[in-house]
Amino acid sequence: MKERSVKVRSTITDKSLNIILIIFLNTRMIHPLVEMAYLKIMNQQKIKLAIGSDHGGFELKESIKTFFSETRPWIEWVDQGCFSTESVHYPQYASLVARSVLNSESQLGILCCGSGIGVSMMANRFKGIRAAVVFDELTARLCKEHNNANILCLGGRTLPLFFSHKLIEIWLDAQFEEGRHSLRIDQLDQNTFGV
Repeated sequence: MKERSVKVRSTITDKSLNIILIIFLNTRMIHPLVEMAYLKIMNQQKIKLAIGSDHGGFELKESIKTFFSETRPWIEWVDQGCFSTESVHYPQYASLVARSVLNSESQLGILCCGSGIGVSMMANRFKGIRAAVVFDELTARLCKEHNNANILCLGGRTLPLFFSHKLIEIWLDAQFEEGRHSLRIDQLDQNTFGV
């Protein structure tokens, strides 16, 4: 029997997953790329991410949802707004995302405003939230590895869209290192330093 050759794209949608599944289940000689793509997707756990923005981060927020619905279809987005480029106040949307993470409606959150700074300041007023503004690959990785950031903040006016997507991927793939970092994170919530 001749082995069937199947070209698998690097971005996999739900429709692509169904096709891969059919090929996977109906062929005796499974093409290694098909098997690899199938196993990668099936090993991913569904994750809920809250996302929010003001008008300055609206375009970035929408591009994030579009990009990751193609590249990581196991992410379920909980969109807390805003829903247009009409001027709004960022504290409202940062609060919605922070509450979603704190109430376990979402595992993690992403906030976007013009610079990422305003939404991070608001989110960090909630005990248990560790919102980090990132601007390069190192800060995206370290905010998870050392600080276990549960909300990532990005600037819609300060970063190119494609680079923001890369920073999110780095943050999502990084693992919290625990150990001495856990002690420091505990101190954030205890705030026993009199400040």
